[in-house]
Amino acid sequence: MESTSDSKEKHLLSESRFVAGLEVTARAAAVFVAVVYGAGFLIVAIHHAQYGVAQFDPLKPKIFSTGIVFVLLATLPTMAAFRVFQVLGLHVDVRFGLACKPENEVHRNIILGLSFLVVAFGLTLFLQFLLMEPFNDPKRWGITSFLILMVLYATLGSFAHKHFNNHPNVFLFGVFLLMLSFVAIMYRFADHHQMALVLWLYAVGIGAVLLSRGLRPEKIKQVEWERHFPVLATALLTYATLIYGHIKPSFGGGPPSPVVLYLTAKTPISTTDSASVLLLDETDHGYYVLLNPQEKTAYFLRRDLVSAIHFQKKD
Repeated sequence: MESTSDSKEKHLLSESRFVAGLEVTARAAAVFVAVVYGAGFLIVAIHHAQYGVAQFDPLKPKIFSTGIVFVLLATLPTMAAFRVFQVLGLHVDVRFGLACKPENEVHRNIILGLSFLVVAFGLTLFLQFLLMEPFNDPKRWGITSFLILMVLYATLGSFAHKHFNNHPNVFLFGVFLLMLSFVAIMYRFADHHQMALVLWLYAVGIGAVLLSRGLRPEKIKQVEWERHFPVLATALLTYATLIYGHIKPSFGGGPPSPVVLYLTAKTPISTTDSASVLLLDETDHGYYVLLNPQEKTAYFLRRDLVSAIHFQKKD
């Protein structure tokens, strides 16, 4: 009898654990969907607002894909930064060759924080290949300047491997100058939208590390969450205005697509029966279009004014 009751208790306990697991999973899924949809909705709304578009379909699949890509682009630098700074048990085998004494730990962490800019640039190159529309080619001497900077950085790293503990301030100052020069080279020679993506990934990664320190059990009750809202709003606004417009449309991005509209009547955008424009968005009632890439406000055409759309390949 005792064995039967014990087995029943174990069965009930396993069932309760299974139900509790389902509840946690359901809540996590609901939070994830809410975050994805909320982020996607705000990003599309902010991006369209740049062109004077105040209305769009709030249930389009594009909103969810936009939110998922945003979460992905926020997760990648976060995980990379967590590995560099060994947060939540994540680590890399070699922390840039800087094995240091305990009294130099602060110097090393600052150097790692500054050097994360190089990691952010590497993530940008990966994302360019995978998700992004092509950026403008670097200006003359841009690649040469970057290669020279990387050689100097590698040289400094080789010396730091042996002499960091003896001169931590020297290496900290050297890395600071190199990273400052790196930002200057990007500003001078690279596409500014590419630079915005690098700095955004850098800020997200370092911000996640700083935030993780406030999420420790002994400090979480002391965190004033409302003080972090301007930072989160700035990150979302920067992404929507400078980065979202360069993500491929196939991944829910926002660059307008070149199309030829065949019209049923004369319209303000064309006096002929066709018009080469950029399609910004489509709704149940019509189309938002731009006349050229430099256009700051969109035109709206009713559906009955368009008989056909010919999608063009981008140059």
